[in-house]
Amino acid sequence: MIHLKRLCLLPAVLVVIPLAGCWDRVEIEDRGFVVGAALDLPDEGTEENKIKLTNQFVVPSGLGAPSQASGQKPAFANVAASGKSLIAIEREMAAMTSRSPYLPHMKLIAVSSELAKTKLFESVMDLFIRDHEMRRGVSVVIAEENASGILNITPENEKLPVMHIQSVMDNSFKYAGNIQPLRIGELHENLLGKKSYIVPKIAKKGNSIKYQGAVVFHGHKNRMAGTMNAKETKGYNFITGETNSGTVKVELDDQTITLELMQVNSSMDIRAKAKSAINVSISTEVEAKVSETFATRSVRTNGRIRAIEKKAEKKMEQMMNTTIQKAQNEWKADFIGIGRNLHKHHYGLWQKVRKDWDRGDNFFAKASIDAAANVTIHSTGAADQTKQ
Repeated sequence: MIHLKRLCLLPAVLVVIPLAGCWDRVEIEDRGFVVGAALDLPDEGTEENKIKLTNQFVVPSGLGAPSQASGQKPAFANVAASGKSLIAIEREMAAMTSRSPYLPHMKLIAVSSELAKTKLFESVMDLFIRDHEMRRGVSVVIAEENASGILNITPENEKLPVMHIQSVMDNSFKYAGNIQPLRIGELHENLLGKKSYIVPKIAKKGNSIKYQGAVVFHGHKNRMAGTMNAKETKGYNFITGETNSGTVKVELDDQTITLELMQVNSSMDIRAKAKSAINVSISTEVEAKVSETFATRSVRTNGRIRAIEKKAEKKMEQMMNTTIQKAQNEWKADFIGIGRNLHKHHYGLWQKVRKDWDRGDNFFAKASIDAAANVTIHSTGAADQTKQ
C-alpha cells in the first residue's frame, strides 16, 4: 500500500518540477524599457514599404534617486532604425542598444501624417495590436510632420518627453477643440469594424507639443482622408456630445462674452423612408454659465441672457454644420456615428446600405443631415450685478 502511494506521488512530483525556478527570467538590468515609439517614412530613398521606427528607451541612471538632484545624464535615449519589417527593426535595435526592447510600459505611438496616408498604416498598427507585450491603453496620435521629432522635445518639468506629451494630452482634451486620446484598443475595434474614425493630431512646438485638432481616417481604406482644425473638432464634439467642458465666445454689442460649458448632451433622430431618403436631425443640449464678460451693460436681464444664448446657439450650429458638410462632401467618411445609429435603430435599412454607406454609392454623402443647438445659461456671475 505504501509503495502504491509513493508510485501515485511520482507523477505529481514530475509535473511540479518544471514549474519551479525562473527558467525564462530576464534581469531588469537587461530590459530595454520602451515608453514611446514614432513611425515615419524613411528620409533616404523611396524604397516601397520601408518604414523608420524610433523607440524612446528609458535610461534609469538619468532618472536619479528621489533624494538626488537631477543629474547631467539624459533620462532617455531615442534609437532609430529603418527596414521593411518592424520585427527585424526591433531585433536590430536589440543589437544597437545591447538590450531587447520591452514594450509593456509603452505609453505612446506617434505616426507621421505622410505614413498615415499610405497602406502601411493599417499594417504597422496591426503588428502593434497583435504584439503580446503591448497593452490596450497605449495612446495613438498623428504627427503633423516627422513623428520622431516630438520624441526629441526637452520639457522643463519632465525628464521623459513621452511622459510630458501624455500629461498634455490628458489635460488638453478638456477643451472642446480637442478630442480624448485614442487608445490602441479602440483603434483595433475601428480597424476590425471598417468604421471611419478620427485620431488626435499633435505637432512639435518649441520644447513642447501642440495637441489640437484631429485626423480623419476612412474606415474602408484605413488611410488618412483629411485633417480637422480646432473649430471643426469642436463641431464634432458638439455633434457627438463627447465633451462636457470648454468655452464658446460670443459678441454682443461689440463686447466679448465667454460661456463656459458645464454639460453637453447630444441626440440623433433618423427618419429613413428609403436608401436615398435618409434624413438625420442632430440636437445638442448645452448647459453653460457666463465665465467672463467685458460688456459695459449688465447681462443679468432676461432679454440679454436670451440674446447671449441665441448667439451661442448660432455659433455652435455653424461649427457643427461645417463639420458635417466637410464629412459628407470632402472626406466622405462617417466618423460622426450616423451609421452606428442606423445599425442600432434601423437595422433593416442598414443591411441594405451598409456596403455602400460611406463608400461605393456613398449613401452617407447623399443623406440630409441637420444640426441644431439649444443653450441654457444657468449662471451669470456675481460681480456683474454692479454693472448698470
